[in-house]
Amino acid sequence: MKLPADDSARTTFDVIGDMEAPLHRAADLSLALLRIGAEIDDDDSAIVCTLVALVLENCRAAQRLRGDAFKLTHPRREHFEKAGWPGERAA
Repeated sequence: MKLPADDSARTTFDVIGDMEAPLHRAADLSLALLRIGAEIDDDDSAIVCTLVALVLENCRAAQRLRGDAFKLTHPRREHFEKAGWPGERAA
């Protein structure tokens, strides 16, 4: 991720958007570690898998919070709250 030379032009919404890729990479790396942990043949396997499960749980929580912050700071929030957010099914 490359940041603009003039960081003062970035908004909170920009920063929240920039969080998406690192959070996905952290979750993907955790899934790779889970596969490695599953191949370990001793008691260390359970330790590795438990730690990875905790990391994934926290990645998912961070992704949910990022989604909430994305909506709260979206420049067209009022429109999407009335019309519905893209990709979300009506309740």
